[in-house]
Amino acid sequence: MRAKTITIFLAAMAIVGAIAAPAGASAANPRRVRQPASVTATVQGHGTGGFEFSLITLGPHGDILWLNKVAVGAGEESAVYFDLPHGGATSFANGRLDARIGRLGRFRGHFVPDSSLTEGPEEGCTGDPTTIEKGHFVGSFSFHGEMGFTTVQARRAQGRVTRQGATSCPASAPRSPRRHQPRHKNAERERKKREREKFRLLAGDAQGKLVFRAEREESPEPEEGSPTTFSASTQERIGGLQVDRNASVFEIGDDTATAFQVPNLAEPLTEATVSPSAPFSGSATFHLDGPKTAGWTGDLAVELPGRGQVPLTGEGISAGICHGPSHCTETLPRLLQKELEFGGTYYGQAGAVQVIS
Repeated sequence: MRAKTITIFLAAMAIVGAIAAPAGASAANPRRVRQPASVTATVQGHGTGGFEFSLITLGPHGDILWLNKVAVGAGEESAVYFDLPHGGATSFANGRLDARIGRLGRFRGHFVPDSSLTEGPEEGCTGDPTTIEKGHFVGSFSFHGEMGFTTVQARRAQGRVTRQGATSCPASAPRSPRRHQPRHKNAERERKKREREKFRLLAGDAQGKLVFRAEREESPEPEEGSPTTFSASTQERIGGLQVDRNASVFEIGDDTATAFQVPNLAEPLTEATVSPSAPFSGSATFHLDGPKTAGWTGDLAVELPGRGQVPLTGEGISAGICHGPSHCTETLPRLLQKELEFGGTYYGQAGAVQVIS
């Protein structure tokens, strides 16, 4: 598997808080952040249907299984399974792995290191060094995705073990002096112009467990088309697992003119129609009915790994749209309204763990 950076969004603040919670510093007067020692193991390999997997163990804080597929063209599909903390047990200890992903899979094996690298604490920090071992796992790695979207069956997989030393770091890292860098006024002016001409549309349920996002950027060169991104995600609980499913597609060129239509640019927030390509199907239309009410109709749906066809319109699903960085309708439930206005992904109590391999 090629080297890459995998960003996994955690839907449980308890996991992130337990991993990175500061100790020995009051909230009113923070001075140092103490990071306890920890051991993290990563197992990577291939499943069927074009999916790749990464299993990340977080000691007593649980495990994460991330399955990702780069679709034909410029699309991506993924399913993330969070095995939340359960009684402080750890699935990786003394070089041996035994992780269960509910009733869907089990990953067992022992780690065989091939190389080792030791790094001292970051600048300004004190404490123990961190050791990163790269190698492979030998054992039995099995997973059967819902509706057969992928299957993992392997005896050997790439792996890495990170033994993070206990450290103490300044709560606020000192800023390095900035060197003067001349600004390219034309580039900055062009960037701000693109932001002003960007459209964002968001639809979903009040709890944020089903969310559809669309973003259209007006290209400075009309013949190039308008770059447009569509994505959809769901969150659910299956037994003791939290499962996040995602699908996205990036479109550019002549076809994008019909993928995200804004018929009346003189009043761009009053109406918009989206019809993204696979794994999406159908279309949906947003129509502003009043200051805080809007219609969201159509047969738009998305194919998600392990869920099949998921409708993105219908009862309980509302929508909103923005033109530029801040000119937004006020037609969404509070949680989604924040995400729409923020202009990125708003996960409420979610956090992120970044795994570099």
